Amino acid sequence: MSQSTKTDLTNRRLNRRALVGGAAAAATASSLGVAASPVYSAPMLNFRQGPIVLEFWGGEPEESGPGDLVAAFNESHPDIQARYTRYVNDDTGNTQLDTALQGGTPIDVYQSYGIPRTSQRIQAGAALDLTPYIEADQEISDWLGTISAFTYEDTYYSLPTVKDLTLMIVNQQLIEDAGVTLPESWTIDEFRELAKELTGDFAYGTYAPPDIATQLLGPNRWYKEGATESNFDDPAFRQNLELHRGMIDDGSAFPWTDVLARNLRVYQQNLFLTGQVALWPSGSWVLRYVNDTEEFPHDFVTTFTSVPVPADATDPWDLGTIDNNILINPTTEYPDAAWEFLRFRLVDGAYTYLKAGKEPAFPGTPVEDVVAGILGENREELYDVEAYTRLISQTDVRIPTDTITVASAQIQQIYQQESDRYLIGEVELDECLASIKEQADQAIAEASA
Repeated sequence: MSQSTKTDLTNRRLNRRALVGGAAAAATASSLGVAASPVYSAPMLNFRQGPIVLEFWGGEPEESGPGDLVAAFNESHPDIQARYTRYVNDDTGNTQLDTALQGGTPIDVYQSYGIPRTSQRIQAGAALDLTPYIEADQEISDWLGTISAFTYEDTYYSLPTVKDLTLMIVNQQLIEDAGVTLPESWTIDEFRELAKELTGDFAYGTYAPPDIATQLLGPNRWYKEGATESNFDDPAFRQNLELHRGMIDDGSAFPWTDVLARNLRVYQQNLFLTGQVALWPSGSWVLRYVNDTEEFPHDFVTTFTSVPVPADATDPWDLGTIDNNILINPTTEYPDAAWEFLRFRLVDGAYTYLKAGKEPAFPGTPVEDVVAGILGENREELYDVEAYTRLISQTDVRIPTDTITVASAQIQQIYQQESDRYLIGEVELDECLASIKEQADQAIAEASA
């Protein structure tokens, strides 16, 4: 983003600040039964002990956006200073965050990734109702009317900061060496055939196929209507797992035994950037690894195409998300200041996360700035810039956002554990699906009791 653009955004934000902040403070005090923060209510008495300090937790390395965000916010808000703490966005790191939230560790604002974990934290009482602030902020309210942001029981406890479309990320050198043409739109069957052609002595066609169940069923795919029973007997789940196992068996998808043994679900970039897989369905956030040529040296150009879809899908869903939700801890002493920081992350400070591959969910960042920020300074050498620009400029993509979250964190874990067993050949498909459904139904019943 250009310096002039950042200056314009900052000026626009500061001009609104007094009006939005004052209204939000009054609304929050009324609805929550707490005194309004002195940030707005008593300016003559503010900060006798120095500026407010906000503790902000997130899952990205500090150098991948949070550091710049905090620096930009602190410079424009001398009366409120933020500090960043990172937790690793894996099972261990998320347990660390949950323990800190429930144990009273000072946390004012935090990022949460994925609806199952976000809803679990809301249910645990670790999120402030944002309704008063949203109602007092016309710009945010209008924006939320245009997207499928996650709500819990029809209430906003979080706001999404990132729009992450799924792309097919491709090793262009392996495509050229195989003498094949990369299609701009294609079916799952065509994808499977191309993956076979790209498989050789040292490379597999793909890391894994796209998630057909999500493409066909979209949001709330885990549940039948009414959410009293799971939906894992839908044929889409069988089709999805059968495709993946079939591609592993014919050698065109990476062996799942190695994925589990080497924790490659978390480190998929290692396979792509060492030329071990040619096709990699993923989001823009992984491109920060492509940009890091010191840690991941490679001599091929990364290109892109659309994700293949089932031939019988009439209006398939994208595999991406509107996510990276940001929440305010209800135990914060400074809810108004915390909202000020949350809003800055969402709007004026969104550009700071471009180098982490995070496209802003809030509109207004020019596409050329998004492309430059995500692909980096060496984009002409590292990427097919035209292909990437074309894909992220799409406006007709349907991104699913779940609205049902009954036992969703447990179901996510059940599905992963049981599908892992199937993909490594430990159980057959009928047993796998029956086990997923039985355990998911039980989790739903227990959560609904």
